[in-house]
Order: sequence, then structure tokens, then C-alpha cells
Amino acid sequence: MSAESTFEVGREGTLIGAATADPEIADLRRNLHDRRLKDTRMVAESLSAKQALCSDLTVERATDLLWALGSAEMYRMLAVDRGWSSAQYEQWLASSLHHALL
Repeated sequence: MSAESTFEVGREGTLIGAATADPEIADLRRNLHDRRLKDTRMVAESLSAKQALCSDLTVERATDLLWALGSAEMYRMLAVDRGWSSAQYEQWLASSLHHALL
């Protein structure tokens, strides 16, 4: 997730709030969530096929780590709530993903 994802963070937060009041928005949020998880799994499967994952890491666990660390919520907590710069966040994310997956 890069600095350009700030818009997505705001949009996700809006969807979370609106989903509690509108079933259609709840469905939209669920569909976005499912699509993101599917895309994240494709990345994990690709890394596994290239034998790039840690030897003790399953595709399922790699998917979970990619999904959580790269989430809009994680970005919001660090960059928005805690005031990290985009560069600090990107450096942390790259390092965290490297150590967790490779």
C-alpha cells in the first residue's frame, strides 16, 4: 500500500460506517473484502509457486499475513492515527512483508 492509497482508506472507513445502516452498502463492503482476499491469495500462491515463501509458511498463512499487513486499517492506524509519513509506512510494510514471508 502506497501513499496513493489514502483515498482507499477513507473510502473503506466510509463504507464501514455506512454498512451498519444500509444492507446494500454492507454487501458492497463484503464483496470488496472478498475480492481483496482473493487477490491477496493469488499473490501468496505466486510466491509459493516460485518457492519464495519461508519453507514453513503455508499459502493460507501467507495470505493471512499479506491481507492483514497490507490492510487499509493498518495504514490508517500508522499513517493517519499515529502520524507516520507515507515513506515511513512504505518502508515498514516492505520490511515487515519481507521478514514475515520470505
